Amino acid sequence: MNEIKQYQGFMRRRAYSEFTIRHYLNDLELFEKHVQKPWIDVRKQDVGEFIERQSLNQAKPRTINRRLYAIKSFFLFLKEELDWELFVPVKATHFIRTAKPLPKTLEDQEVEQFFEQISDIRDLAIFYLMLHCGLRVGEIAALNLQDVNLFKREIRFFGKGKKERILPLSDEVFLLLKQCATIRPKEAPLFFWNKKFPQNPLKINSIQRLMKRYAKKASLDIHCHLFRHTFARNMTENGVERTVLRDLMGHASLSSTDGYGKLSDPYIKESYFKAFKKVDETHFHGHHK
Repeated sequence: MNEIKQYQGFMRRRAYSEFTIRHYLNDLELFEKHVQKPWIDVRKQDVGEFIERQSLNQAKPRTINRRLYAIKSFFLFLKEELDWELFVPVKATHFIRTAKPLPKTLEDQEVEQFFEQISDIRDLAIFYLMLHCGLRVGEIAALNLQDVNLFKREIRFFGKGKKERILPLSDEVFLLLKQCATIRPKEAPLFFWNKKFPQNPLKINSIQRLMKRYAKKASLDIHCHLFRHTFARNMTENGVERTVLRDLMGHASLSSTDGYGKLSDPYIKESYFKAFKKVDETHFHGHHK
């Protein structure tokens, strides 16, 4: 039986997608045509020549890397599953370094589409916090009641690495959190509540499921972290400096003393509100106020 056929069966058993299987089989056939020798005799020079040939044929670095993954996993299959005594000819140095892709963000139209599906105050507040404050889903799930300061129009919490972050609230988020504060069940342990069991916290995967449900209704294929990337893009496009954005998103590797109170800096607040004024003018037309 042909080894490539056996490998196809192995990938099916391992639940590879049909799309991946089809690509991997094509990649292996290309490589087989190129080397024209038994698998056991293939050496790393053959792989190097194959890469050169692919580059001459204008194959993109990502495509070449995928072909290398296909070849490498096929040789690992021969070695580990079929017990062949051979060298895996694909080395780490064969892979082409590619530029890190920019984080994907949402178009204004997609943001509108998503929010048009939501009328529930709690859910609106959750997703606006992601979009207007760049909060991670875990940070929203862990938000304490005492960390929401409506008087000062800011929220304070500890993000990754226990770094304190104080974030100003846009008009939209301020109004939604104010409404949440009046309707949230008193027995809820954290700021956001579980509707079925108010005495239990709202879990991260529940928020992710909510996102999935609304996204499906809006015919969008999106996930929570895209809102954080979109927040960053909105801030950058509207003139917020990188150091301010770093602090807003909690990316800074600030020492604890340096970090305390840093975000209540009036300059950061002013930058944030100036930027959000422009964002609001571009899309959100206050349709949830």
